[in-house]
Amino acid sequence: MRCNTKMRSHKSRARAVAAAVLLSLLFGTAVGAAAESGGSYLYDEQGRAVAAPEAAVLSRSFAGDEAGAFRSPGDLFLTEDALYVADSGNARVVVLDRQTGALRRTLTGAVGEDGTLLPFVKPAGLHVTAAGEIFVADSEAAAVLWIDAQGRLIRRLEQPTADTLPEGMYFKPTKVSVDAAGRIFVVSEGFNMGLLEFDQQGRFLRSMGAPAVAVSAVELLWRRLMTKEQRARTVANVPTEYSNVTADDEGFLFVTTSAYEYWQFRQGKIRPLRRLNAKGSDVLGQSDAPIGDQDYPESAMHGATYYGPSTLVDVCLLPSGCYAVLDQKRGRVFAYTSDGDLMYVFGGSGDRRGALSLPTAIAYDDGDFYIADAGRGEILRFSLTEYGRLFSAVAEARAAIDCEREGALWEQILQENTNCTLAVRGLGLAAYRRQDMRQAMTYFRRANDREDWSKAFAFVRRAWIEDHAVLLLVIVAAAVAAARLLSRLRRRAAETAPKGSLRAALLYAGRVSVHPLSGFWDLKRERRGSLPAALLLFSAACVVTVLSAVCTGFLFNQNDRQSYDLFGTLAYLAVGFLLWCISQWSVTALLDGEGTFGDIVTATGYACTPYIALQLLGLLCSNVMIQTEGDLHTVILTLSYLWLVALLILGMKQTHDMSMAKTFLVLLIMLVAILLIVFVAMLLLALYQQMGAFIRDLYDEIVLRL
Repeated sequence: MRCNTKMRSHKSRARAVAAAVLLSLLFGTAVGAAAESGGSYLYDEQGRAVAAPEAAVLSRSFAGDEAGAFRSPGDLFLTEDALYVADSGNARVVVLDRQTGALRRTLTGAVGEDGTLLPFVKPAGLHVTAAGEIFVADSEAAAVLWIDAQGRLIRRLEQPTADTLPEGMYFKPTKVSVDAAGRIFVVSEGFNMGLLEFDQQGRFLRSMGAPAVAVSAVELLWRRLMTKEQRARTVANVPTEYSNVTADDEGFLFVTTSAYEYWQFRQGKIRPLRRLNAKGSDVLGQSDAPIGDQDYPESAMHGATYYGPSTLVDVCLLPSGCYAVLDQKRGRVFAYTSDGDLMYVFGGSGDRRGALSLPTAIAYDDGDFYIADAGRGEILRFSLTEYGRLFSAVAEARAAIDCEREGALWEQILQENTNCTLAVRGLGLAAYRRQDMRQAMTYFRRANDREDWSKAFAFVRRAWIEDHAVLLLVIVAAAVAAARLLSRLRRRAAETAPKGSLRAALLYAGRVSVHPLSGFWDLKRERRGSLPAALLLFSAACVVTVLSAVCTGFLFNQNDRQSYDLFGTLAYLAVGFLLWCISQWSVTALLDGEGTFGDIVTATGYACTPYIALQLLGLLCSNVMIQTEGDLHTVILTLSYLWLVALLILGMKQTHDMSMAKTFLVLLIMLVAILLIVFVAMLLLALYQQMGAFIRDLYDEIVLRL
């Protein structure tokens, strides 16, 4: 489970591509398929599972032949040359040679001061110090046995007592870890107040790092409204217990949580992996918190053998701050960078060679993963492939701040696996550290990494402003002067334009936007506008909508330009426009509205004017803003929608000369009418499809009988 030692010609492109294609054919691109078959995969920038080369392959298995077969091994630990196994089912600790598997010694207990053997009952957790001292968490003996290198008992850590501990607590240690300072951390089954911490002499200090319980505002309000009897019948929100603990070299503790309800995970109330500091606070950022599988079946009805989120039961440390977690549910190992980015996945459940049945613990050292499989009664060793070792080399290059080597290694990974978004982002980060911001932006865009793209763009924008400060001032001054000139010209054009002309009708749109009550009144009574102008304005709104979807800056654009449905968008806008006009005409005709259908179309078209202007402004701003300025972009877009809605309502009021109360009544009836129209249309479409299917079946039957 833990390791206290120091951790230490790629394939051709054609071969890599062939491997990726083969994996895709064998395992598919869905996690469910990959998880069932054992194929390796990664997640792309859209969060979809894609095939990946194998990062680690089975190189050896240890079954405890010389000592007798393992039975339910619960934990393991690596030293420089030895493999320690907590063979829970056989009540022993077995020490094997890491390379040959030869038996070195078997411990069935600890020798007490009087020379008698204190036997193990069920050794579930294991830790070995650099001095050769062994800590065994014996769950059934209710103690942690501290044993020296010769097998003699140093101390027995039993049931702690303190005012801060719950009354009647039962001490059942399942895992144990010792940090570099000699502090002892114990996981106890059924204990939900975090870890039990002991000092270097084995004296109890405190419980620390209890998982926080997130309670929503709705839940709090609901509990306040409950009676005492209702609150008593409600399941309390209590922290879940930890399942494992691993101390790293920096004094932090990785802990896993596996005993939780599915709904707690889906609602974000549980974090399967946490990294605790000395105060017991989680310092693993929310964005980089690994969860195992990102996409998975939510129910067995989907045809999956293993459904729901990953069950993380152990963590092992990799070089340069990286780490790997063990998913007991699907028998998979997920390896992450120090920033929480997924590097590779290997393993899987099933009957194939190298598959895992019930993995319980994992350890790593020098390119080899050791996994305890309680279901098969074996210790499996997986060795990194050339592809997997590239990630270790990248981590070492990053730790050494060797940007050139890091970039070259990411290039090799990308040649091996064209689906590796992490490699693309890594190339971007390497370029960022070299101060090549434009190159970094290119890679970040490919990796769909908006946060880092924004950081690089901030440098590019600042450099451009510094280099063109005078030009920028000239542009701003010219823009202000041009705006004032255009305003003057617009007023003059409005005054001189022939009444009833298309130009005059279009220019009048500005007044409608700023003074809607008088503007819409004159639009109908004075005929200041026209139907062609309104249709042109609506067409412009459609064009602007499409431009906003396609040309909005990368930072604020979530649309896939290649798959954007242009005609679908235009059809959606046209149908919405017609539904609004037809439903309004139908309802107002029944309620004595004064406007004609043409008046309704005209008012609706003119209401689009500020939407056009603000959407264009948002479009322009989105291409020069950085992430921290995104609120301004949101305000602009929100204002465009609110202004549009306000003008639609005021336009309806003035067109039909109604009070505000009657206007809102009509609006409510319109919404009901629109829903009815949509329902009837869908019903007719379904009937049409059924009729078509019936005619085709009838035709096929006639042809068959003839």
